[in-house]
Amino acid sequence: MTKNFLSPIAREILIGPKSDTTFFEVFHYPFDKNPELGHLFVVAQVLTDDEALSYVPNLLASFLKREYFETAGDDPDPQTQFERALKKANELTFDLAENNNVKLNMAITVLAGDKLMTSRVGRAKLLLAREGNTTDVFSNVDLFGKTTTGEREFSNIISGKIQESDKLLFFIPNRRLSARENSLKASLVKMGQEEFFEYIKNLNQPEEDATKSPLTCCAIHINLSKEEKEIIPAPDQPQVLLTKEEKKEPPTIMDLATPNPAEISRIPKKDLFKKLGASLARTMPFSTKKLRIPGKRTLMGLGILIVIIVFFSVRGLISSQQKKADLKKATAKIEEIVKLSESEIALGNNKKAREYLGQALTAAFGINDGEEKINLINSVQEKVVATEFFDSKKPELIAELPEPISEGLTLSNEDGTFMLGLDGLIKKLDSTSQKFNDLLKINLENPIKISAIYDKLLYFYDGQKLFWKVSPAQKTISSLTITSNEIPRDMRFYQENVYILTSTISKVSDVTKGQTQQQKWLKNEGEFDAVSFTVDQNIFVLTKDGRLLRYFKGDKIDDRPVDFSYSNNSVLYPIGADFILVDREQKKARLMNSTGILQRTWDLSDTGEILNTYFDPLTKNIYILSKEKLWKLTIEI
Repeated sequence: MTKNFLSPIAREILIGPKSDTTFFEVFHYPFDKNPELGHLFVVAQVLTDDEALSYVPNLLASFLKREYFETAGDDPDPQTQFERALKKANELTFDLAENNNVKLNMAITVLAGDKLMTSRVGRAKLLLAREGNTTDVFSNVDLFGKTTTGEREFSNIISGKIQESDKLLFFIPNRRLSARENSLKASLVKMGQEEFFEYIKNLNQPEEDATKSPLTCCAIHINLSKEEKEIIPAPDQPQVLLTKEEKKEPPTIMDLATPNPAEISRIPKKDLFKKLGASLARTMPFSTKKLRIPGKRTLMGLGILIVIIVFFSVRGLISSQQKKADLKKATAKIEEIVKLSESEIALGNNKKAREYLGQALTAAFGINDGEEKINLINSVQEKVVATEFFDSKKPELIAELPEPISEGLTLSNEDGTFMLGLDGLIKKLDSTSQKFNDLLKINLENPIKISAIYDKLLYFYDGQKLFWKVSPAQKTISSLTITSNEIPRDMRFYQENVYILTSTISKVSDVTKGQTQQQKWLKNEGEFDAVSFTVDQNIFVLTKDGRLLRYFKGDKIDDRPVDFSYSNNSVLYPIGADFILVDREQKKARLMNSTGILQRTWDLSDTGEILNTYFDPLTKNIYILSKEKLWKLTIEI
């Protein structure tokens, strides 16, 4: 049996930096088993002073997905499931709002068949473009109806019919987007999905005032088209009897939710006074008849003493109860984050799983209780090691610097290992004494920004004008003038040519023969904001938003997501058909293949603060320069 469905083509739009207090995500969950349930979309933003709560958007989205899809029976009704999911979600959002300093902006939309259902808490917008007009669904419900489920947090459910060729934009508004709302609506009507995405990206470009903060956009763009699907009835399943142990369900998010501190039982002070008095009376070694009545001052002092004892006893008990409740709450959060990471691993989303585990580890370090804290940290770290594929090999110390430095570069080839300091002095490492000896000095006008080795020669570039060529064997220095309007981020040699990375890629042909003419190499500029790059027959570019791009003769021919997170202070090096990515901020070296998949990780934290790194492809050594020492890690693959 076949049936026509309105199929949404969704484009997630996440642009702009996330801060320490603002976290946002978008989610799209298509149906798994029941086409009648359609597609679930979630746009979420969390404002909080607690960085450990950055997991909240993922937690709520995962919870809503489970409550909407996984609790449905054989003949599901989308309206019933949506109302049920909202009601359950409100229990969770209410607890989050009460127990944490959290402000939530979130909207949920279901597209099932030709029906749209949506609801929100806080600020969210849903724009519908149809027949040349745009409607703000939450503000104008002429095309839609309202129902209520009696929930405490989410707004009433808005529902109505959708049509083929409708376009939807589902987003969290902010001041800069609101100022462009008319342009946003007009662009939604007239532009295709990719064109609209480029329009949003271009809004983020610097305007007349370069000091303006970057635009942030958390949105989902949806195009609707008809699709015919074959509905295959599920075969009858044989009944399987389970034992009591097998029937036991794992704890759910709601099972793990901790109570509001206001619900924690308070200790009745009157009862405490009565019990304390009775206890004192039982311990008296004499009867009240023989008791000598003390004076008023004595009685007053005794009363004050009792009040002080009771006060500190009560405060200690309340504090103990609160600590236990806080610990339980923190533990539940960590366990839930770990469960989310395990779900992502099962789905093959290792990058998201590692992000969850990083959040869980941060939360575990924030716990005050010593023993419980250690147990949680150890438990989470075991999972981190497993998902990061850590290699046990550590960097080895090969030299101590004569004096601490604040900045420097290292290079290595078959002639030796070299270091350049801020003063322009090139030193060579003596392999016998493991000390650096002075070799040559460059008369620098500006500090050196990038360096490279090609055909036994050392090259240094100040990124503004002077391009130095040094021959360690002949002890000669020469320079060329290559003017740049931008400070370069990296440079690589290939076949007598040098490629320089800025906001684009430039090429200087035959630079080793003294040529200085610089030309743009990338055909379509503005396609990436790069972290690092590397060159062989192709040019591979690592971007700030987690992608590995491949170019050939200036054209982009591949674009893949990298399945792990890295900082902007990372450097990409080729190693055969794979890559070494050294993250100087996270202090990790990673081996990944050409499709962006993590293969192995090495921990570089023993080296301390990393100033500079260099990878020698001949020896497969990573050289790591810190303020006082030079280290080496040999990669074996």
